[in-house]
This record gives sequence, structure tokens and C-alpha cells, in this order.
Amino acid sequence: GSVFSVNTIGTVLGSLGAGLMLIPLVGIRHTIEIALLLNLGLGILISFSDSLYSPIKKHVSVGVIIILTLGYFFIAPDWSQIVTLSGVFRNINDNEEPPSTYQEFLAKSQPPGIYYYKEGTTATVAVTKSITYSHGEQKVLVINGKGDASSKGDMPTQVLLAQFPAMLHPKPETTLVIGLGSGATAGTLLSHPIKQLDCVEISPEVVEAMEFFSEVNHRPNEDPRFRLYIEDALAFLNLTRKNYDIIVSEPSNPWIAGIGNLYTIDFFEVCKQRLRPNGLMVQWFHLYEMDDETLRLVLRTFQTVFPHVSIWQSFATDVILIGSLDPLQPNFSLMHKKFEIPRVKSDLENIQMPDVATLLSMQVASEKTVKEYAGYGEVNTEKLPFLEYWAPRSFFINAGVHQFVTYDERSLRENSHTLLKRYVMQFGLNDTERMNIINLHSLPNRGKNAFAYAFLREYLRLHPTDKQALALLANVTERMGRNEESSRIVETLAAIDPANPSVLENYGWTQYLLEKPVTTPYTFSKLDSIEKVLERAIELAKDTVDRYRAKLGDINFGKGDYQKAIDNYKRALQLQNEFTPDRNMRVDLILLHLAQASFKINKEDVAMGYVVQSYMANPNNPETREFASFLYMKQVEDNKAKKK
Repeated sequence: GSVFSVNTIGTVLGSLGAGLMLIPLVGIRHTIEIALLLNLGLGILISFSDSLYSPIKKHVSVGVIIILTLGYFFIAPDWSQIVTLSGVFRNINDNEEPPSTYQEFLAKSQPPGIYYYKEGTTATVAVTKSITYSHGEQKVLVINGKGDASSKGDMPTQVLLAQFPAMLHPKPETTLVIGLGSGATAGTLLSHPIKQLDCVEISPEVVEAMEFFSEVNHRPNEDPRFRLYIEDALAFLNLTRKNYDIIVSEPSNPWIAGIGNLYTIDFFEVCKQRLRPNGLMVQWFHLYEMDDETLRLVLRTFQTVFPHVSIWQSFATDVILIGSLDPLQPNFSLMHKKFEIPRVKSDLENIQMPDVATLLSMQVASEKTVKEYAGYGEVNTEKLPFLEYWAPRSFFINAGVHQFVTYDERSLRENSHTLLKRYVMQFGLNDTERMNIINLHSLPNRGKNAFAYAFLREYLRLHPTDKQALALLANVTERMGRNEESSRIVETLAAIDPANPSVLENYGWTQYLLEKPVTTPYTFSKLDSIEKVLERAIELAKDTVDRYRAKLGDINFGKGDYQKAIDNYKRALQLQNEFTPDRNMRVDLILLHLAQASFKINKEDVAMGYVVQSYMANPNNPETREFASFLYMKQVEDNKAKKK
């Protein structure tokens, strides 16, 4: 009984001491080290109290323990932050070869910079620098190895989680945000004339990290209307007596342990109890690393509590559910007035949504369609937490959400009940609104390319020579795989605007992609004339654009003129240092093409040098690794042949 009592007391004190004091103060590693030292100290005390243990053995044992302990602290390397930030579990379903060495793993996982890092009791939180081709340099909030917010890439979702409900609700006064993230959603809600915003965040480290996103979140913690609670969301909702016009829930992905309880009927019921009349419940969800079965489970669960549900998009792979107890009856005139609030207008324009019609164009499905897609079946509860197991399964299988797109009401002519349709019937659409919708939906991974295509055809029927619309239609048709149509549009545009280098580059490259597969050494080829089109674009741009030179190099390579290709690739790299580089240009690919062209003219040593540079620029490119392996094996075989 005494042993059991002491053990119980020790367990309670140990967990409290580690969780509430040691981990926040010194981190996980040093907490473990302190625990080990305490165990060693207790071991020494016990050995000295043992009368059967000789004094010599006691002193020798203590001496060995002290030497080994000191050796550990002198020799052991510091805990690698790269390892805890790597998020290696997310690579399990990408079918890539794992790193062959620990050094290769570190090189692959090393972020360009770490602004903040702290190990807490609920999570390890960091703010890192990220450089991508689509967004350039940005800051990323990393929680337990997974990026959960960013200063650029995730801004549409972070902003629209606030703007959708704030625009649709007639007059929101009190709001609740569950999950602070970068603070951008809370800051966006505060752009509206609400009276109070409560925010619940379980991790104090996330609150500290928010300071690094002040350029995009409007510093919500400095607004007197903002109240922050470091608390579990479910506990907060059960304890508070406040009611809200809008509740926004933006937890992490449900395949992360412990997140599934924020997608249960029990949680949504508590949220419903905290909503005021005409209140809106807003829930983020994702389509990536997901499947239709799991998405339907979430929708059925959400719809069980909130009978009127609509689905909205912020990205091609991010959806926002808006639920209510009464049907949505938005006041479009009031929404126009809200758009005139300077910060609201600025936030929405920054994510390419400058008017009400463009905002409404992001609705995917209305209440009736959501019910049809969700169907009948299981729901997620605390007693039967299906999502806790289905979400990891869909993550690892990575089959994707496929059936959902067929329920997109923006593609239904007769049975569409979206708010945009209601808006068009009431106000119509002017040319500016049409072009704003087109510009948004023409962006990769933002809207719906087919939607942009339909609006472009309608717009060009009225304005057949509009250069901007023609250029957008060429890009959209190319992304949709309508290559012949894209080629005709680009040719038309080149005839209308022959002095525009960007138009000529697009025309030349489109023609090259069509001509190269049908070129033979025995028949006439258009490649020479296509090459001249790119040269003309370079001349008009005064040779200041890296992309033009790189594409001309590709055409040279395709023709078999490898020395010209090398010259143009080198010039492209030079232009990147002299002028503003095209952020979509991949330096690793240019270096790889330089290596391949050098190999073609029998300069294998030079080729190997370029391959090494390509690998250093991007260790994740399998084509580079494959070509490097080929060059290495060829050198080995050549050396064997010389010895013979």
C-alpha cells in the first residue's frame, strides 16, 4: 500500500512538473535529461543505502556514472529542430524514394530559415521561412511538423473563413474563432464593425508565434474588441455563457490525433447552443489527402446539427462549410455597403475578390445539393468517433475526392440554387464583374477553370478583340487540356498584338508543343520559324526576361542544336541575377537541361558539374537524381573499359 501510494504521488507530481513547468521552461529534451538525472540520483542514493554493496563498488559505480553523464553532455549533439519540423509522416503516401542517408534527410528537410521554435505541452510550434515557385518567400506556421498557416499561400482560406460569414450575416456583433493560427482570420473579422471577438487557442506557443505574421493579420491582439482564451475549445464552449452571431472553427486536419473531436455531433451541438438567432457556424475542411466517403461523413455530421448547409471554396482543395438553423437570406445591397469598408475591401482585393459577385462565385453547393451528396449513413460522435480512424486511412491511401466535383452547382444549368444565381437575377452582371470572376477562376488552384472558360466565351462574344480576355482564355484552355483551341486563340492574339513579347513567347511556345511531337528528320518542320518567334520576343523585351531565354533554349534542345541551347540556358541564369527573376522559373531544371545538353556534345565532366548544381538547387527532383546516376554509372563503365 505504501509503495502504491508513493508511486501514485510521484506519477501525479511528475506529470504536473513536466507538463506545467519543465517542458514550457526548458523543452522536451532537457525535461527528459532532468528525469534521467533524477533517476540516476535516486539510484546512487539507493546503492549507498545498501549495506551489502561494498564501499569500493559504490564509489567506482558513482564515478563511472558521473564520467558517463559528463561525457554525454560534452559529446551529445543538440536536439535537431529540423527533425521535429520535418513532418516526415506526410511523405508516407507520395511514393518517393526515402533519403539514403541521415545527411540527405536533413538537407531535404532543412527550411531556408527558422524565425521561432518552441516546444510546448500541447505542441511543438515553429515559424519557418518557405520559398516556393508559386508564392515566393513566405512565413509558415508549423505545428508538430505540419504547416497550418502562412503569410501568403493560405491567405485566401484564412481571410474567407471570416469574410464569407461576415458578409452573409446581416449584422454580426459577437464572434468566436476556434484556433488562432496566424491570427489572419481574427484580424479579418475585426475589419467589420463587430463589438467583440473571442478567440480560443489551446497552445500558448501559437499565440507567441502570431507576432511573426503581423504584416498580414492586422495585429488583432492590439484591438480592444479582441479577447484571447488559452483553453481547450470544447471546455470553453461548455463553460462560457456567451452567445455569438458567428462561430468560426478552423482546427487542423482530422487525421491528426485528437482533432476528430472538433468534428463530432457533440461539438457541433455545443456550438449550436452558443449561437444567437440567425447565427452562422463556419467550419473549415480539406479535399487533399481525403476521400469522398470521409467527406460525406463530415457533411452528414455537420448537417445533422445545422439543417441549412452550403459549401464554399477558398482553394481548389479547401472548402468552407456554412451552417445555420434558418435558410440563408443575404441582403446583397448590404453586402455592397460592407465592401466599401476600407479594410474589408483591401483584404478581399488582396485575394482577387474585388466585388460581391466574385465573392459569391466561390459557392460550390447549396443546401439541397449538400444533402444529396452527403446521403445517408454514419455520423461522427464522441462515442463512435469514425473520423478518428477514417481520416488517417484516407490520408495514407490518398485516393482523393473525385465524386464531389460532379455536384458543383456552378456547372449545372437548370438545378443551380447558388446565391450568385440569385444575385444575377436581381442585379445582373456588368463587364467589370465578369472580368473579376474570370481573373479569379483563371488562377491555378483557386477557382474553377471551366467556370472561367464559360465566362470568357460569353465575354469574348461581346468583345472579340479584348487582348486580356484572349490571353486568359489561352491559359485556361491549355490548363483544361484543350490544346488545339488554345493554339488557335494564341495565334489570333499574336495577329492582334504582334509587338507584345509576352504574346509572341506564348504563341511560339504553344506552336512548339504542338509541332515537336510530329517532327521527323525526313519531313518539313516549322521549328525554325518557331525559333524566330522566340528570338523576336527576346528582341522586343530587350533581352531582360529569363523565361524567354530558357524557352528558346528548350526549342534549341528540341531541334538538336545543343550548343545554342547551352548558350541560351546560361543567358537565362545570367538574367535572373541582372533583372527580376520569374518566380515560376525553376533554376534546377535549367541546370539539369544544361547538364543534358553538355552531355550531348560529349562534355561529361561539365555535365556532372551542372547536375551537382541542379541537385543542390532542388534535391527532390527525381529527374536530376536519375540523370546523375546515369552519368556516374557511365563514368564507372568508361573507367573499366580504359583499364581493359
